[in-house]
Amino acid sequence: MTGSKLEKNLEDRLVRQHEKRLQEESRKRAQGDPNVPDPTAETPLHGPVDVRTLANEIYDLDRDVYIHTGSALGRVFNFDRDECVRTFVRSVKNNRRDIIRGETALIGNMARTISDPEIRSDFMTRYSRISEQLMHLLDGMAQDEITDPKQARLNPFNEFQKDDPLIICIGREYGSGGSQVGFGLADALHINYYDAEILTRIRDREELTESQVNEPEYVARESGKGVNPGLAYLQEGDSLKHKLRRIYSYHGLPIRDAVFFKQSEFFLDQAKKRKPFVAMGRCTDVVMLNNDIPHISIFLSAPLEQRIHHIMTLRGASYRAAKRQIRAVDRAHADYYHYFTGRRWADAGNYDICLNTAVYGVNGAIEFLLRLLENNGLTDR
Repeated sequence: MTGSKLEKNLEDRLVRQHEKRLQEESRKRAQGDPNVPDPTAETPLHGPVDVRTLANEIYDLDRDVYIHTGSALGRVFNFDRDECVRTFVRSVKNNRRDIIRGETALIGNMARTISDPEIRSDFMTRYSRISEQLMHLLDGMAQDEITDPKQARLNPFNEFQKDDPLIICIGREYGSGGSQVGFGLADALHINYYDAEILTRIRDREELTESQVNEPEYVARESGKGVNPGLAYLQEGDSLKHKLRRIYSYHGLPIRDAVFFKQSEFFLDQAKKRKPFVAMGRCTDVVMLNNDIPHISIFLSAPLEQRIHHIMTLRGASYRAAKRQIRAVDRAHADYYHYFTGRRWADAGNYDICLNTAVYGVNGAIEFLLRLLENNGLTDR
């Protein structure tokens, strides 16, 4: 029997085992068995999150989702369990929250494509539990570091109204907690989340040949010495061969331009299919605006001092290094936004909602935005 047939038989057997387990648990719940957990019940967190246990749960979810979706993009974690766990632990230790958050969100995005509602519900329950633990692990007490108690008294409440599908475009100053807010908002709304890291992963996987899919590039992309963590996705260190292949694939266009157009097409395709999502940056607000697609544009900011201390806490950086990182990332975002839109990045007139996260903190900002959406009939949570 060939290797492909063996793999297919293994996948079929795992699917049957998983479906049998779901049916058995459903039968026991119907009989009132107290030992079978309700998949719709919220699981509160008690005590610290065990990093290795969480890494194994993410690995298992990725494997099971792949078995049921058969995604042409392959698995998110495409190397063995031990290497994945080591990589996860190393990323946590190095505060590579953007990578961990992006990889996990990509699994959730694929899980939402499963057609069987019972299996999809089971996977999304597991994903939500993992996401909650991630928020607890990655942000922890640090997510409140951005809150300014003096400004928290302001806490205004404004209303807005937009039509479905729910498309939320978020721009943010570096260090304002924007990525945490975007990720948490997408998870609370049960919709897909896209940031630069996820889009880069999708692009790279589409460019890889079948024989290259199993290469552990996840490890290679982690930021190294001298790399600004906020710009790591721009500093991948591709080989000359890889760069030449991209130039050929992009028909001679500058890589940055070609990637932007391809990402824009991706978002427009999602909107055309009426798929709701949260997008971080990438000029998505203007892309939607220029194509007359209803959306909500949000810009998240915070005072410089609050952001500096936030980055110091998250990255373990000195005051000067954190300030230098913030200025470099904000300048890159402003240049990118102006280059492709002709607009001024962070100009309040370009956004529906401008939110100072120092007033709310990460959890407060998520709750505030959810309340706005709920009050305007855009979600019932």
